[in-house]
Amino acid sequence: MSGPRMPGGWGWGWHSSGFGAAVAWTPALATTSGGVLPHTWHYAGSGALFQDSALTTPAASDGDPIGGSTNQGSDAHSIVQATAGARPTLKLAILNGHPVYRFDGGDLLQGAFGGGGLSIPATFFCVTQLAAGQVNDNARHNVIDGDDGTNRFVFRQEKGPTPDQWAMGAASLIYNGNSDGNWSIFCGISNGASSSLWVDGGSVSSGNIGNTNPDGLTVGGSYTATELWTGDVGEVLIYNAGLSTADLNEIGAYLATKFGASWSTVT
Repeated sequence: MSGPRMPGGWGWGWHSSGFGAAVAWTPALATTSGGVLPHTWHYAGSGALFQDSALTTPAASDGDPIGGSTNQGSDAHSIVQATAGARPTLKLAILNGHPVYRFDGGDLLQGAFGGGGLSIPATFFCVTQLAAGQVNDNARHNVIDGDDGTNRFVFRQEKGPTPDQWAMGAASLIYNGNSDGNWSIFCGISNGASSSLWVDGGSVSSGNIGNTNPDGLTVGGSYTATELWTGDVGEVLIYNAGLSTADLNEIGAYLATKFGASWSTVT
């Protein structure tokens, strides 16, 4: 049985339950090809958002500050913001009816992984939109980063090229493809000299980003609380494995269907 067709010809996968019923695939299930569950899974509709960094007051209404987001993946961690004025905002029904984390260029969430660092290869996804005013402004804007300067993985707009370009990196960067203000699905495999970056399923760049093993996560800026992101984030997914092309396409198709975005088949 196949699901709805995605741009680029990839179908959203389905799993069969123990009673024989077809169930649409989500990251709550292991990937079909590799049998991998997410290490990190943050999304604004998770029901695990809090207005405070102590994680005591739920964030559920439009405009609530987000002081903490608890991981829905296998690792026990939260990303938090202790400073009230530096918290992103929960915005409801923004993208295909789904809520988002809204960053205003002065806020971020950050935390260490509970079980230690990832081991490379590792695979990263982020559904996000950069605000129009930051596109091609000759400045770096990080949407995700590590929580320290040693063990990092980053998706960002990189300054310097004309126009600015999408980039990913760890110890060093790879980049290409002009940045824009569209909703995009970033996908990257961190694997030393064999690392690759895709945007909406299209290949952007490949090369050597180094061999660091990320041990934490920042969403909305760099680990130093600079190079901040202005825009929205719908979902962040991290797998502690270098996923197969079939698994990349299963996750990309899920995100495209959920958020009404585009995904071309990775080959």
